[in-house]
Amino acid sequence: MSKTLKVTKRERAGKGAARAIRLEQKVPGVVYGAKQEPTIISIDPRDVMKELATGVFFNTVYDIEIDGKQEKVLPRDVQMHVVKDSVQHIDLMRVEEKTKVTVSVPVEYVGIEKNEAIRMGGNLQIVRREVELLAIANLIPEKLTIDVSKIRFGGIIRMSNIELQEGLSPTITDRDFVLASLKSPRGVSTDDIDGEVVDENEEARKEQEAKQESEKDSE
Repeated sequence: MSKTLKVTKRERAGKGAARAIRLEQKVPGVVYGAKQEPTIISIDPRDVMKELATGVFFNTVYDIEIDGKQEKVLPRDVQMHVVKDSVQHIDLMRVEEKTKVTVSVPVEYVGIEKNEAIRMGGNLQIVRREVELLAIANLIPEKLTIDVSKIRFGGIIRMSNIELQEGLSPTITDRDFVLASLKSPRGVSTDDIDGEVVDENEEARKEQEAKQESEKDSE
C-alpha cells in the first residue's frame, strides 16, 4: 500500500530559488520520469525526516498531487547538509504500474534464539544485511525475512533459498551468492557439519569483485 507525501509545485528553478525555498523552511526537489518533463517542487523537511526514520523510505511508493493530478513516486535521492545534517534536496521518480526499479531491500534474520546449534555455540555469520533487487515498483517489499531457526552447523543460506514473488529478482545473476552461514564452534568435527563449509575470505573476495564490476558498469 502506498503512502502520501504532501508536495507543492514551484514555478522558479535555479540556485537562487532553491535558496529562497530553504529560507522558508522548505526543501526543494524535483519529480521526474515516466517520459514527462521534470517538475520542481518543495516539501516540508519534517515529512522527509519522518519517512527517512522508517528505514524503508527508498523502498516505498508514495502518492503525491501536482496541479490536481495524482501521481505515484519513488524516492531516489536525498541530499543532506554536510554539517547540519538537514535535508537539502530530494529527488522523486514517477512510477507507473509496470515500472521496474533497482532497490536495496533490508534482510531480517529471525529465529536466532530458537536455533539449537547457535545455543550450542554456533556463530551465525551474516554476509548480507540487504539485497539489491530488480522490482516492479508496486511490489517492492519492505524487507526480506529469513528464518534461521532450523539451520545446523555448516548450514548456508544462499539467494536461491529465498522465495521471491513474481516481479522480483536479484540484480546479481552470475552466481548464487551467500546471505548467511552457521559457523561451528571449536571442537566440532567437520563430520558433524551439515552441508558445505563457507570460505568467508572467498565470499568476501567475490563480494568485492561484484562491487567493483557494478561500479564500472555505472561509470
